[in-house]
Amino acid sequence: MPHDPVGRVSRGFTLVELLVATVIVGVLASIAVPSFRAARDKTFIEVARSDLRNLQHAVEAYASIEYALPRSIDELVSGAYVTLSTGVEVCLFRGIPPAPWRVASVIIMVAHRGSAVTLYTVYPLQEGRVFEIQTSRPGC
Repeated sequence: MPHDPVGRVSRGFTLVELLVATVIVGVLASIAVPSFRAARDKTFIEVARSDLRNLQHAVEAYASIEYALPRSIDELVSGAYVTLSTGVEVCLFRGIPPAPWRVASVIIMVAHRGSAVTLYTVYPLQEGRVFEIQTSRPGC
């Protein structure tokens, strides 16, 4: 067994060694955690973006079968036109009546409960375009 200068048998780590190890672990965690959060936020946004595209396709399918735009999200879900991912909620699904200068449209807004970004589109006026809104809290 190793002896220290006084002649005692040394067992275990000193307080300084433990503090240094704790500081090193803390520094590594402070470097890693923000990158994991950013990756998680990007994942949440992509899941919401995918569901928004699915909703656009569901509205298009509904309109081609029913010859009218859906009045609510319930018509799409109950008619089995779309299934939303877990954690994604529809913030707004509202029809815009036709006017002389535009066709009837539907505003669709979705958000993931874990992300502070809300995505929206206007179908068919902005078909394929997705816009982002930064919000102060996650979800709708």
